[in-house]
Amino acid sequence: MGNTCGCSQEQVQHEIQTTADLSYPVEIRRKDEVQAQQLNEASSEEVSAHSPEQQQLVELVVNEQNIDQLIENIVLDQPIEEEAEQEGPSGLKLEETADVKEIVEIAAVMIEEVKEEVKEVAPAPVAKTQRQIQQETLQREFKEQLEGIMQAHVVHEDKKKAIKVHSRKTHLYGGEHLQFLVGIEHIGVTPQQYYDMVKDLKEFIKVGADMRDNFELLEEEKTLDGEPIQTFANFGKKRAMMQGRMNFDTRYFNKSELIVVLSSQGNDGIRDAYLAKNPECNKKYSHSTTILSGFKFDPILDKADATKVIGTHMFLLSTADHGSMPKWIIEKFAPKGMSEYIESFVEVMKKRL
Repeated sequence: MGNTCGCSQEQVQHEIQTTADLSYPVEIRRKDEVQAQQLNEASSEEVSAHSPEQQQLVELVVNEQNIDQLIENIVLDQPIEEEAEQEGPSGLKLEETADVKEIVEIAAVMIEEVKEEVKEVAPAPVAKTQRQIQQETLQREFKEQLEGIMQAHVVHEDKKKAIKVHSRKTHLYGGEHLQFLVGIEHIGVTPQQYYDMVKDLKEFIKVGADMRDNFELLEEEKTLDGEPIQTFANFGKKRAMMQGRMNFDTRYFNKSELIVVLSSQGNDGIRDAYLAKNPECNKKYSHSTTILSGFKFDPILDKADATKVIGTHMFLLSTADHGSMPKWIIEKFAPKGMSEYIESFVEVMKKRL
């Protein structure tokens, strides 16, 4: 048939195509448009290097979560195509199975890429110092000793001041030592307040100040969580029949359990260097070694409301080697001296508030 309308070949072809498009069923055209839009969105997600999905992968990999769980989450988050007609053996429709397989493969590749990126930017692990390693051992031993001596007999008690002193012999680090534990209650002050006071060196040296001649901070470092590790020289005054004593101890702080541990372990070199510069100390003071001592601050709870802290039960553990000092002198004077020392804590705290 000839072209009777005078139109060009291109115009005729365009009219035929337009008529075909208009006659195309609306529901089918709508489905095609939706599929095209989904393909464009999928392409945009793959192109984006910082999409929410990839960010999720980065977080999961950094947190070292299980890759199988990651893939399972991706699978469960996929929309189900309502128009798929056949199902695979897993219960997923065949179109879904193909989509999930492709997603899993993409996820696996992305995970490997993110792992490599994390390796490049991850900070190198921080090595613990000898002091920090020693702290873990001393804290564990301190808690075990504290639990044990609480079952020991009471050698001194002041009910009016709520003070009790326990005593026993204990074996530590290959030797037998006399050990004391004194406890006191202080209503109106929290365990955290006591812990902070001990950590404040200017406040701490006020405790038992009338019982010492001098106190010097020699070394200090920080733990990984920012708590101090302090090594100091302490020179106690002569009391009654006991010569003045000098200690070279290190204090270790545990803020999560409100524990402060003291020990002379590892301080021989520091002590020798100090005494080489100050030889007169050898004549005035006897050597005393702190085997394992420390403080623990427990909460006192309101009987009517177990969630309310109304005070602090403070414990002071002392395990020391007093050198040539006779044990009978230690047994006679140590309980009274420890009671006076822990009372001094309460007095310093009252002035601090």
